[in-house]
Amino acid sequence: MGKTLDPAASKFLPTASQQNEALQASSTFTYLESRVLNLEERHAGLQEDIVGLKELWHSLSITVDKLNKPDFPVHAGALRTASDIEASLQNAKHFGLELKRLKEEAHPSVNNGSDGTAKTSTPPHLRKKVASSISDSPKQSQAAVALVDSQAKQQLMPAPTPPPSPKITVPGKPESWKPHHITTLAPFAGNIPCADVTFHPDFLANHLGGIPWSPGLRFVKGKGPCILRNPPGMHGAKLTAFFNKAPEEEFGGLFDADSNSYENVPMFVLVDKRYVYYGNYSQTRWSDKLDHDTMATKVPENVKNFWAEELASPTRDEWVTEELKKHFFRRPEYSGCLFASPDNETTVNSVEDAKLTEKMVRDVRKYVDELRQWDREACMKTAMIKKQSILDAFNASDMDETPALRLWWEYLECVDWRKDFYDLLVTLQKREGQKYA
Repeated sequence: MGKTLDPAASKFLPTASQQNEALQASSTFTYLESRVLNLEERHAGLQEDIVGLKELWHSLSITVDKLNKPDFPVHAGALRTASDIEASLQNAKHFGLELKRLKEEAHPSVNNGSDGTAKTSTPPHLRKKVASSISDSPKQSQAAVALVDSQAKQQLMPAPTPPPSPKITVPGKPESWKPHHITTLAPFAGNIPCADVTFHPDFLANHLGGIPWSPGLRFVKGKGPCILRNPPGMHGAKLTAFFNKAPEEEFGGLFDADSNSYENVPMFVLVDKRYVYYGNYSQTRWSDKLDHDTMATKVPENVKNFWAEELASPTRDEWVTEELKKHFFRRPEYSGCLFASPDNETTVNSVEDAKLTEKMVRDVRKYVDELRQWDREACMKTAMIKKQSILDAFNASDMDETPALRLWWEYLECVDWRKDFYDLLVTLQKREGQKYA
């Protein structure tokens, strides 16, 4: 059977060998890339071992230097013997040789491959591609690529640090804080002797007398001192919720032209159920009302509880009850007519004036009825005020529907310490024997 030649045979070009060479070159490149990655992984591991050996070698060197000193005491015992020291020296030499060998093994370049064509590093955009193209050990290659990526991240991205803890501001103790006006007063320069005698409350009430005028103030009728904190002689301030009218309004004739009820007044402070004479004080600045922040941060809770109990007490003074009623239950305002025809007018009133007069009379009568009803309801509500109601008013907002309650400062400046007055009280109390002991 004859063979037929293909007319296109003259154009035939063999390509099998070329394709085979390309495949061989590709596999060689893949192998070199894999070897580079393995060498980088081994290089990183050797670097870690070198660091650990350096630390161990450094500690051993320090130990050897100490042992070589002539004045170093060698203690032979269960934990350190001559054989142990010799073994430590041999271990130090062994580790030194091992460290030198590891350095020589780690320092050669990764270019020293079998064929000299290996690259020093793999670009980041080819690492995944190289890992997927190696068919002989894909798991090992992926682990190497992951190791390289993690090392790069550790170098470029520092470990996150937690945010700093917020600073906790501890409110200052009320004892260490003073109202601003008190800090502006000059200290009392008078001489205060060591006065360790205290006075029984009944003794002061019996000998000095007086009537309770406002919280912390007793007014003594007659031309004499009236009894209105910190050691004696120190400036201070006391708190109060309401003010009674001034004693001068009711006993104006008892005061001299140059005297009043708020200057150079003896002050006694109750300490352990007995009174201590602190000196003579004056109120040189009128009172200031505290705001909510000062009430919450500077006024101790025991002071708030004291005032809540005092204001809610059924035995409180009548003027205190009246002040509570006016504060918490506001009196209604008059909104009626204010115009009427004059009574002494000689001309005949016009019709319009008569209408205005009649309207004003009706509005006044209506307002009086409202006041009567308000007074009856306000008295009942005031009698039902409890301690918790006062505490809630201390914490209420200034814009709440129920009125908030704030305390007032009464500034007290020490102006004198009367030794003759103090000695007189001590003498009078001694005469009573054990009655006021």
